[in-house]
Amino acid sequence: MPQSNRPSPAARGEKAGRLAATEMIKTLSPETGSIQGLVRRVEEVGIIVAQEHLRAGMLPAEVRAWHIGFQAGMSLQLGDYIRRF
Repeated sequence: MPQSNRPSPAARGEKAGRLAATEMIKTLSPETGSIQGLVRRVEEVGIIVAQEHLRAGMLPAEVRAWHIGFQAGMSLQLGDYIRRF
């Protein structure tokens, strides 16, 4: 695939953040925790994945862009969830 057709690290991170938040929202209930706990867990996942990207040889600037996108995607998805309720 040509490089120009590949989504940016930030776009890939945003997609991953939205997906992570969506999957973790499914586990929310009064018995399993709060939104704050969910945010903390999703952030921990983002940090772990960013560290693995570095270990795999991804450039630090790309990892930063990915992580910023991840945080944005997570925030957008959680915001959508909160507005519905």
